[in-house]
Amino acid sequence: MQPEDKRHPPGAPAPQPVNEWAAAEENAVRWLQWLGHGTAQRSRSGADGGIDVTGTDVAAQVKWYGTAVGVRSVRELVGAATGLPVRVYFLCNAGFTRDAIAYADRVNVALFRFSPADGSISPLNSAAEQAYASAVQRHTRPTVEATSAASQFRAFYRETARDASGPTGPASKAAVIVALVPVGMCLAGALVVILARKTGGGPNWLGNAWAAWMTVACLGVLPAVVIAAVIQGRKTPPVRGSSAAGISHPDPQEP
Repeated sequence: MQPEDKRHPPGAPAPQPVNEWAAAEENAVRWLQWLGHGTAQRSRSGADGGIDVTGTDVAAQVKWYGTAVGVRSVRELVGAATGLPVRVYFLCNAGFTRDAIAYADRVNVALFRFSPADGSISPLNSAAEQAYASAVQRHTRPTVEATSAASQFRAFYRETARDASGPTGPASKAAVIVALVPVGMCLAGALVVILARKTGGGPNWLGNAWAAWMTVACLGVLPAVVIAAVIQGRKTPPVRGSSAAGISHPDPQEP
């Protein structure tokens, strides 16, 4: 028996018993979609020409057999899929003969055996192993990227919290003041508009002055942020435990 993580890899279909041919085809559809063929669906009864599952990029045959599938059935599947721009799969609960596996390797047909107990699939040749490994990597990558992003965010948060809790000297206060100047100008401009409306308007020069004031306030946001960053960057608070050689030691309170 295979290890549990191989039988049910990330994002794999939920385990379901397969006890007849229709369930086998439905099971194949779910696994082919997991393998990357999102348009996979069962073929119409009697119109498949030897192909039980089709899609824009996939063609598959599914067998519910008591014995291993021989090379003849694989050849027939290849003939039915000839000329189609698809990846060809063959799934069977009983597996395949050595001759069938050797032929499938030559024509790049992926062979899988599925378990009647839970529907899980096992690759039986090189084409199937490549398809399976690619699917595992594709379904695992989002989790890895999300974990990496979460780790980076936690590191950024800790660094920001440490800086925020550190000493605030004149440079820090100056940076805050510079950054808030455009905000104060915008608030003042809004207050002028409110007062002008309550008094029934104002002289024309007041409107022109207000427009110029708000233009300066809006355009001054970016320079103010840049200047604040420069001021903040020049803040060099003494490091506790630093030596004359310039080697700093961590704060005893830092985790």
